[in-house]
Amino acid sequence: VVEKVEKNKFSFKKYKDTYFEDKNNILIPFQNNLIIKKGNYNITEPIIIPDGINLIIEPGTQLDMNTNTYIFVSNGDLKIKGEPNNKVFIFNSNNDYWKGIFVRSNNIENSDSNITDTIIKNYTFFDNGLVQLTGGINFYNTNITIKNLNLEKSLAEDGLNIVNSKFKIKNIKISEVSSDAVDVDFSKGQLEDTEFINIGGDAIDFSGSNSNIIDTRISDVQDKAISVGEKSIIKLQNINITKSSIGIASKDSSKVFGENVIISNCKLHDYASFQKKSFFKNGFIELKNSKGCNKELVDKNSFLSINGKVFKGKEIDIKKEYY
Repeated sequence: VVEKVEKNKFSFKKYKDTYFEDKNNILIPFQNNLIIKKGNYNITEPIIIPDGINLIIEPGTQLDMNTNTYIFVSNGDLKIKGEPNNKVFIFNSNNDYWKGIFVRSNNIENSDSNITDTIIKNYTFFDNGLVQLTGGINFYNTNITIKNLNLEKSLAEDGLNIVNSKFKIKNIKISEVSSDAVDVDFSKGQLEDTEFINIGGDAIDFSGSNSNIIDTRISDVQDKAISVGEKSIIKLQNINITKSSIGIASKDSSKVFGENVIISNCKLHDYASFQKKSFFKNGFIELKNSKGCNKELVDKNSFLSINGKVFKGKEIDIKKEYY
């Protein structure tokens, strides 16, 4: 039974002996979850989930987010349960930008967030007045599984930001983002069957991470299609990149291993291996059965091998050359 009391003209609900605000009057308590039932909702206030409680969004739900709204889940799971013929749609109907999603967990091993068959569009970076993040869709210290997700029209520095987490992503499409599409920091996981189109920064940016990228298509990227830095180890298989300033960059003690990597219509460099930050070492790229545009960049102490051919490095002023 849900008990409602009126306070400051907003609806409060009692759950586990505590009251929480449900300003949009859409949250239904069940066990350790708050559920948004299928329906079309005009969200005028932020959706804030009490600490330790999960948020479940049912198939077919449409959330029309006002510009000052966001979704915040603290020490709980986010489960967006779209279905192929019954997708979840989170957007702003006025062609403006809402303030994104933030999911953080105190214990990664006990977390289990997932998103399936969902479209999210017209969003900027998460900002609740106390916490301001670079990412629009953010997962911190979380186990996250994503399947069949479209992200469109992001103004955030990172369209999807995964930090200190474990992730499994399959069949996502990210398009029309103003800066980086996916930023992975100190995390481990896999991206499979993904597509990136019209990216204002990097398509995929790794720092301190260990990940696999399989069956991925990337096109029209203003910066790097795949950027690997800060002691990351990345394995690539079946990657197609076209119209990117730099196809694949390995820098700062990072290693990239790949097979069946094809880069075409290069703007600046297809493969780049170098040191950017003085407190790290050099880059490393080793590819098999791969092609490029013959526009390689290798600094003196870095390594690049394509189909068994090792490219000799040279003295390079990276800031002058690229940054």
